Amino acid sequence: MFTGGRASNARGGDVALSTGYSDATNSGSMRLATVDSGSSGVSGGMSLFTGSSVVGESGEIEISTGGDSFLSGDLKFRSGDVHGGKSGDILIESGHSSGGVSGDIHITAGESTKDKGGDIEISAGRSTSDSDGPGGDISLVSGRGYKGGKGGDLNIVGGISGELYGRGGDVSIDGGHSESGMHGQVKIGTESDEVYMGEVDYSSDLFFYGHSFAYGALSVGEERGTPVTEHFSYMTEEVTIGTLLPSQSVALVLQVDGVKVEDNVSVNFSGRLGGRIVMSSSIIADGEVEINMVHSGSPPVPYDIPSGTFRVNVFQYRG
Repeated sequence: MFTGGRASNARGGDVALSTGYSDATNSGSMRLATVDSGSSGVSGGMSLFTGSSVVGESGEIEISTGGDSFLSGDLKFRSGDVHGGKSGDILIESGHSSGGVSGDIHITAGESTKDKGGDIEISAGRSTSDSDGPGGDISLVSGRGYKGGKGGDLNIVGGISGELYGRGGDVSIDGGHSESGMHGQVKIGTESDEVYMGEVDYSSDLFFYGHSFAYGALSVGEERGTPVTEHFSYMTEEVTIGTLLPSQSVALVLQVDGVKVEDNVSVNFSGRLGGRIVMSSSIIADGEVEINMVHSGSPPVPYDIPSGTFRVNVFQYRG
């Protein structure tokens, strides 16, 4: 037992443990360890804590490696290896408060005055099990609000650039890659009523690469845009129209499953119409789309419409 001296009206005595100095080579090492347990017990615990304070803050605990002109030593927190069960957890937790705000937790990489600032990497454990063991999860969960209180925010923000024409840091969220199976999915806002992307003044550009799918409702335009609940497309087989005389028209009725009279429909034709043929489309009944082709009469000569296919696009709305 090592104990500093007790004082009645002054500061209590300090306790200092230090290894030896060397003029030419390494300084001495220090090891604090409890010994192994016997055959029917557990090894002794180790505690490192400061004493309580009556009127001010309790004492700090600082664990730091020494500075150097070139490299400083690493700082490692690690639970022990095991051979048959679960290895020990690592817990970092600020103290509870019964009358104020509980303490924050800050994890900050060091700054550099000449080169790149330090990185922060948080990696869950990998599995090398022969029985298809999954890798460890990573969860970031903000605090729960009590009664009517709001839950804590979760902010993920790229770094700010300090230069006039500098570029801020990117934020990348991606699912995991699989060498032979399905890649991981990215799910955002699965429990949220609203998900916002970009600036609220509509000045941001959003880019989507690959296929984009919208389930439920899709509103195009500003906040008052009518939600599109469903969109589907139908393509006909090749159709031969023939020749239209000036001012002559022809109508075709297509059977399109799922279309309703209150829907919006647009039709494209794969053949060239030459600017003389005016084409329109309408829904005349549930499941039926009518396509009209009219010769404009200018120039007043017959026009041979080439064979082609029709693409019918149907949009259904809510409200």
